Formats: sequence, structure tokens, C-alpha cells
Amino acid sequence: MTTEYTQLAPKVVFGADPAPLILSRRKIVVSFSPKSACTHTLVWFLRQEGLEDQARDYHQWPHRFRVNCYYKLDAYSRNLADAIAHPADYTLLKVTRTPSNRLVSQYRHSLRHNLVDDAMSARFDIDAKSDGYSLAQFSHFLSSIDRRVVSRTDSHLCEQFHPAWMFPFGQVITVNADTHNVSACLNQVEERFDLPVTDFRDTSLYGAWSKAHHRPKEQAARADDLFFRPFSKADAKLSFPTRALQSHARTHRAADQLFPLDARHSETSADFAGACIDAPRTTGRASPMAA
Repeated sequence: MTTEYTQLAPKVVFGADPAPLILSRRKIVVSFSPKSACTHTLVWFLRQEGLEDQARDYHQWPHRFRVNCYYKLDAYSRNLADAIAHPADYTLLKVTRTPSNRLVSQYRHSLRHNLVDDAMSARFDIDAKSDGYSLAQFSHFLSSIDRRVVSRTDSHLCEQFHPAWMFPFGQVITVNADTHNVSACLNQVEERFDLPVTDFRDTSLYGAWSKAHHRPKEQAARADDLFFRPFSKADAKLSFPTRALQSHARTHRAADQLFPLDARHSETSADFAGACIDAPRTTGRASPMAA
């Protein structure tokens, strides 16, 4: 493990938000971060683990079940203890994003949900609630806070890197949701580990859960000054220049500076038993959750 995590107890490492899930039938540790196809992956996991109906009955938002119920299950406690004691028997499946693309998603999420309005208003002497703030200002704010997942910072503002990734798992599979189709990759994982195959075209799989994943209309904009242009909550909900901001050179530089570990751990890999995750993204979204 990296030096800053070596003194932490294993349960603290695994408990960092969001704590990994454990697919008990095939000893697969599933890890993701907010704004990294997390809901898409979680819904797939709940179906594979036989918890889909319980999650739907508990709340319309599946992460509520994950946080309030799943981690408290006796089965999870037993699986977690076994994974900590025998990591070589487990496969780590992590779903990631390209850091610069995720930074734009973090920015839009913060605008839409008023996540850091008070802090931004105080730091830059602005009215963030009504006028919004720029990606430059948001990046500057992130540079001043603890972005590790083991901190008390909201996980939507933290890096993707999870200290549990450093455990000596027997196999590691990384799926980057920006470069590869997550559904197709999960289907390949199912085939490789002899799991029931999920039909991601089945609308009942996501149902009402997909309504919470509103995606704003793509705003046509020149990329030259976007990094410094303030955007508001209304922009984040209705019309937002996602692609232009993602391609901006300053966005890439900011992400490299803010999340250096993410760049080293986010690329889709083909490092399990000689098999290959090979489902590159085509046009359109990788996840039906964005419909």
C-alpha cells in the first residue's frame, strides 16, 4: 500500500466511502466511486447478488439500500472478513472514469445539488447559489481540501482511488466507463466467471431508478473560455457544455494535478487469466441509467 494508508486497519481501508461490494458466489470485490457509473454497476450487482427486490422495496434510490442495509448484512460481514484474510482468493472489479471527464461530472453534480455553494461563496466572494461558479473556481476549491476517500470529505468531491485497491487480490479487472461500454464489459465478466447473463436491454432492470439520472441537454459552446465561465444550477440541470469542458486542455491539466493516482488506476485492463475486456465505447452512453 501507499505510505499514507499503511497504518490504517484493514476494516478502515475497506470501509472508506464508498465501501466495496462483495459478490459472494464468485468472490468478486466490486468497487466504484461517485460519478463513475456507480448506479449502473450497483444495480447490476444487486441483481447478481439476489438483492434487487429488497432494494426496490426499501427505497426508490438503490444507494440508500447499499448504505443503510447492505453493509449491515451478516453475509457482508462474513465475506468482508474472508476477503481481508484471503485477498488472493478474490478478484477486484473496479469501474472507473477518465479523471478529466469525471472532474466535469463532479463539477456539474456540485452545481446541481448545491454541494459546495456556501464554501464557494465565502472563498470567492460570490453568490454561488444564484450565479454559480466556474470549473476553474471549483478546481481551485478542490485543491484546498482533503480529497482522499478515507477523509470526511463528501465522496463526490474525492478521488476515485480506493485504498482497498492496494490489497494483493488474485486478479484485477478495471473497466473505464469513458473508453469502454460498461454493460458489455459486465457481460464479459459474467461469461468469464460463469454468472447469469444480464440483459441490459431489459427496461425492468432499471425501471424507476433511471428517472433520478437526469442528463442535461448538451450545450453547444466554444471551448476557449469555458474553463473560466461561471455556470449555474439551472445550467447543470437543463443545458450544459459537458463535452466541450471535457475536451478543454485546462480541464485535463486540473484533473492531472488534483487526481494523480486516478490516472494510474483508471485505464481498462485485460489482466485476468489471459481473458480480455474488449468492448470499446461507440457513440451514445454506456449506461441505460442515463436515458
